Amino acid sequence: MGMVACPECGEQISTSASACPKCGKVLKKKKSGCGKIALIVLGVFVLAGIVNGITGSGGSSRSTASGSPSYGGSNSNSSSSTSRNDTEVTYAEYLEIENGMSYSEVVAIVGFEGEEMSRNNIAGYESILYSFSNRFGTNMIITIQDGGVTSKSQIGLD
Repeated sequence: MGMVACPECGEQISTSASACPKCGKVLKKKKSGCGKIALIVLGVFVLAGIVNGITGSGGSSRSTASGSPSYGGSNSNSSSSTSRNDTEVTYAEYLEIENGMSYSEVVAIVGFEGEEMSRNNIAGYESILYSFSNRFGTNMIITIQDGGVTSKSQIGLD
């Protein structure tokens, strides 16, 4: 164990001491910063995923609800009676998504699977960031933590 000077009287005391044996000054224990560090790292991952989703640098490939890749354009499985592309998220769908919903509930609303942008497990909390991107850069990003939606954001959805 190390020794430090008492801030009150200057006496050399053990780093494990709770008070100075000479003057009685109560010493504060330094708290571990592990919790703060974990939250900062989680925040950096979430921010990086959001930036990645906004800039579109994560690639343009997406998976549809059936699991087959989609690269924009019209979905070959979609009905010709609708003008909406079935692999595009709308503002109305965005508004239906609520905190606590599961990823499968989100996919059921939107109609296709999002692109996983990041996944991490810090201090026992698993967080997954999904981007649901449209052809012209508009998108929705959701964060799933421990199985439920904890946040959502959108840019330019109609």
